[in-house]
Formats: sequence, C-alpha cells, structure tokens
Amino acid sequence: MIAKALVFHNELSMKDVKLEGDYRVLYVGICGTDIAILKGSYKPRKLPLVLGHEFSLEVDGKVYTSEINVVDWTCDYCRRGEYTHCENRKAIGIDLDGAMRENISVPRYLLHRGNTPLASSLAEPTAAVLRMVELLRPSPEDRALVIGDGPVGIISARALEGRARRDAQG
Repeated sequence: MIAKALVFHNELSMKDVKLEGDYRVLYVGICGTDIAILKGSYKPRKLPLVLGHEFSLEVDGKVYTSEINVVDWTCDYCRRGEYTHCENRKAIGIDLDGAMRENISVPRYLLHRGNTPLASSLAEPTAAVLRMVELLRPSPEDRALVIGDGPVGIISARALEGRARRDAQG
C-alpha cells in the first residue's frame, strides 16, 4: 500500500511511501525531539525516518493512544515487568518510523484507550510529566520554575499546580 508520510532524510518532505499500517492515524503532536532532529542537534537512529511519537489512532472505530517504546521482552528489565527500561527498546519516531503518516502499525501491548483524538495525542508528553512529578514528589511548600511555553511546559505547570492544591487539601 502506498500512502503519504512526512519523511526526514536530511530535510523534511511529504512522500508517497510503502509503509504498512493497521490503524488510521488521527492526530500527531510535534515534540521537541522532532524539532531537534530537524535542527540537527539530535541525531536520528535511522534515516530516512518518519517522525512522530505523540499520536492518537483509530482501532476498530475507537480512539487510542500508544506508548512509544517497542521492547524485546527478553532483557532483565522486561522479565521483571519493567519494560519501560528495556535495554533493547526501540522508540517509535526515533528508532522506528513514527506516526506522521496516514496509517501505522504498533504492537497491541502499547495501545491505551483514549478519549478524544486531540487529547489522546497528548498522552505521551502528559505521561512523561506525571512521571516527573511522581519522581520529584514536590510538597505544597516547594516552589517550581517551569521554563518553556510549549505543551510540556504547560502540562508541567498544570500538573505541579494540581499536585500542590491536592496536597494542601490533605
């Protein structure tokens, strides 16, 4: 099947490519990693590369989002159930072709039921921010400075504000 994809190979261009895909891509976010690849400050691990690891997709008429790390299930981390730390993981949109295309296939274990297509495309950066807040465990007395007004900066400010409010209420 030939489909349209946004492909990076030292420059960004829309191309007709032969990429199989079981699921229709609905929305794709543009991440700082995508911009860094375009600017040359982050080297992609494969070329040519279809960018896009923040996305929503349609599976059987329903909205889903996807985790980005494809794992091998054989390393010590995977065997302990800590697959997000897989020693051999490949990231969609960085090591593997991403979602800036019409259709994509991803392993079913990466799929999570979404809400709206737009909100679901923001699940990956939101999950990263929530993990950061979980690891930092800020108290209501802590002060934070969020630098950046992109999606991760906005999500970070809201998550920290919500955590402080929730902790203050007991």
